[in-house]
Amino acid sequence: TMNSLGYKNSFLFSNRCKFKSRCSQDFSKYFKLLRIRGSWDKFHQRKLFFEGSKDGPAMKDFLSKFSFLKDEAKLESVGSQGHQGIMSSAETDGQSVPVELSVAQEKVSESKVVKASQEVLSSSKGGRSDILEKGFLERGFSEEASACMAVPNRGSTEVIYQGKWNKFSLWCKERKVDPSSASLCIVADFLLFLRNSEKLSLSAIQGYCAAISPVLKLSGVDVSSSQEIGALLKNFKQQIPRRNIKAPMWDISLILQKLKGVPFEPLERSSLTHITWKTVFLVALASSKRVGDIQAFSFKYSHTKSWLSVSLSTVPEFVAKTLCPGVSEVVSIPALSSILSSDDEDNLLCPVRALREYSRRTVEYRPLCSRLFVSITDPKRNVSKTTISRWIRSVILFAYKSSSREDLKLAKVKAHEVRAVATSLLFKKNLALSEVMQAASWRCNSTFASHYLREIAHVSLDLHSLGPVVAAQNIV
Repeated sequence: TMNSLGYKNSFLFSNRCKFKSRCSQDFSKYFKLLRIRGSWDKFHQRKLFFEGSKDGPAMKDFLSKFSFLKDEAKLESVGSQGHQGIMSSAETDGQSVPVELSVAQEKVSESKVVKASQEVLSSSKGGRSDILEKGFLERGFSEEASACMAVPNRGSTEVIYQGKWNKFSLWCKERKVDPSSASLCIVADFLLFLRNSEKLSLSAIQGYCAAISPVLKLSGVDVSSSQEIGALLKNFKQQIPRRNIKAPMWDISLILQKLKGVPFEPLERSSLTHITWKTVFLVALASSKRVGDIQAFSFKYSHTKSWLSVSLSTVPEFVAKTLCPGVSEVVSIPALSSILSSDDEDNLLCPVRALREYSRRTVEYRPLCSRLFVSITDPKRNVSKTTISRWIRSVILFAYKSSSREDLKLAKVKAHEVRAVATSLLFKKNLALSEVMQAASWRCNSTFASHYLREIAHVSLDLHSLGPVVAAQNIV
């Protein structure tokens, strides 16, 4: 299976590995369901870890270890120009299931990877959670309480923290230092290594502190409350260059203008492809949500009388990035018909109108497809967030290509930019930061100011000629 991923070092499935002879049906189904396309980051952060299956803990431990090997060995996926699709075969219920994968590129010698893997796989201390659990047991906590306290975060977060801890462990072992009892001086040097050698950002370095701190706290070293480490991070922050507010990567007014014409209108006669593209883009702009949230919207949405607004919610099994498990957020999208007459041309950009027609076109695929957006090709099925991103990108590229404009840098066309444009439009309208934070489900004000705020003064002038637009759950 690892060979099909493009990694030549199949020794990872040798006698030293827990999967010597039991690449079980659960493991095979994992590859079948995820349909990996070459992104390791997305692969190892997936929430699906065979919960309840016998291979769950073993698989989770393996993923964390291999993530560490990939990071330390500098194994990177081939870029868009070097991707070569291949087909692998996984056995599921006695049948061969084709799995589409991508080829990865090996940047270092195999001997270095072998050496790194042997250090990790032969470690007797186990993973980060094992160290925490052992520490809690030694302090007198029960086995059940220790097991719970050792994994306080979501599964995806624990995997990320395990990878960071593994990197810290290898760095310490190269200096013949026990990572579980490292001093603040060692931690400070490691953080300097991350900034100077690895060129990591401040937020990434803070993530390493969050992963390291609970383990070292067991030995009396409190990284989180250390004044020395705090001063070091403050120095890193002071060296960050002042950020200028960027302009949007593409012209939102141009795209909206194209959505009002052929082939997207008349909506009743447009193809399923174009009505899907238009609906996804308008919903992304109107909701200001991540593509993961949009992909998880349920087809069972509610609406007010006369369709003046709709309320979207995610499927029960989905866990949003900033919400706790079991908590679902309702996204309310107003209709332009609430302020416009039914025959007004500006209604062509109404997300509620597009949603209503899209639901009518896809009603025959319910409830087989539980999510709002389904695949364009047959057989109809729920789509991934990668597909949602591709549809949004397709709308942007179509708008520019059909207008013969050459100022679009194709490398910068990102679906996530819609989230920045939507929240910036709302902020420009009323300057109410609280509404922006609520619409985008952000916890920290600096998230918007540092990463999503765009200079849209000229965009606002262009939008004025288009009429009202729904952005970030408000009419702007």
